[in-house]
Amino acid sequence: NYHAGHFKESGNNPLIRYNEDNIHAQSLSCNVFKGGDSGDYEKNLRIRIGGDRVDYLLSMTGGTCTMTAQDMAALESEYKNKLKTIKTSKGD
Repeated sequence: NYHAGHFKESGNNPLIRYNEDNIHAQSLSCNVFKGGDSGDYEKNLRIRIGGDRVDYLLSMTGGTCTMTAQDMAALESEYKNKLKTIKTSKGD
């Protein structure tokens, strides 16, 4: 079982809540029982996406983000289309 693990928790960091660099598949054990395993998460994320992108995520900690209903609908549509593309490419 995998969860959508967030490098920086989404509730306290709305500026990067939907940033795909901030969200990765994470085991249930790490995400729930090890509090996200942030030490190893950061080390491995730096290898996976590079230090500059991790540093960007760290620089966007906190803040506020206001999204309109239209913004949220556009985001929902974007991810529905991405999911459809993934399913099509896998032959589902």
